[in-house]
Amino acid sequence: MPQTSPVRVRVALTGTVVGAVLVALGVIAPAVEAAPPSSYGVSGADTSHYNHETAIDWNRVAVSNSFAFLKATQGVSSKDDWFARDYAAAARTSLFRAPYHFFHPRTTADGAAQARHFVATARAAGYRGDRGAVGGVHGPGTVANVKAFQEAAGLRADGVVGTQTWAAPLSRG
Repeated sequence: MPQTSPVRVRVALTGTVVGAVLVALGVIAPAVEAAPPSSYGVSGADTSHYNHETAIDWNRVAVSNSFAFLKATQGVSSKDDWFARDYAAAARTSLFRAPYHFFHPRTTADGAAQARHFVATARAAGYRGDRGAVGGVHGPGTVANVKAFQEAAGLRADGVVGTQTWAAPLSRG
């Protein structure tokens, strides 16, 4: 039977004690599992041609969901076969909705081409960032709210959500 080194035992015990003290003081948090999706305050759908072979009943989806993310494009030329139909049908419901692009890194030079492909496809389907859409065009109150937040956070109130503005809520704890 192999013997355990007293040094290893002392180090292991010290580490365990230090860890327990840090958890008790609230310096570090113990490992926890994520809450189950059923406990989330909002729920939504994420769909692409992989998710259905026939049309989705978006009115039914809207009964128990708040939003829908719809795959529009992939790479520099692929368009999801269901995107335009799904976007139009989801737009006739109460769902907040937004198209998304699946980036396909074939080369380092095609990021801009993929972005252009996505924007053209989303616009052709009617996406304008309008009411009910996620992201895009913001109302006149948005700039005023951003400026008010920036002032409260001690930042320059320019109404632009840059890196400092994004980081401000995270740094407040």
